[in-house]
Amino acid sequence: MARRVFLTPTYFSRLFRTLSGYSVMGYARSRRLSEAARRIAEQPKCLILDIALETGFASQQAFTAHSIRPSAYRPVMFERCGRFIHLNS
Repeated sequence: MARRVFLTPTYFSRLFRTLSGYSVMGYARSRRLSEAARRIAEQPKCLILDIALETGFASQQAFTAHSIRPSAYRPVMFERCGRFIHLNS
C-alpha cells in the first residue's frame, strides 16, 4: 500500500495509525473479522473453517484466536443467534 501512494512503509504506517487510530495490520484483521462475521450471520449452515479460510485466516484456530480478543466478534455468538453482536455493545 505504501508504494501505491509513494511513501515509505514506516511513514505510511505512522500516518495510517495517526489518521485512523489503527495499525495497518490491525485494520486489515478487523476488516477480515467483520467480513467473516457477516458471512457467518448470512450463511449459518456454512462451516466456520470454510469462512475462515475464505477470509484470509490460515486456519480455524487462527480465526478463533483473533476473534476471542477483547472487543472482537465470537463465532459461537453468530451460530446461536444468526445476527451481528459486538462484545462492546
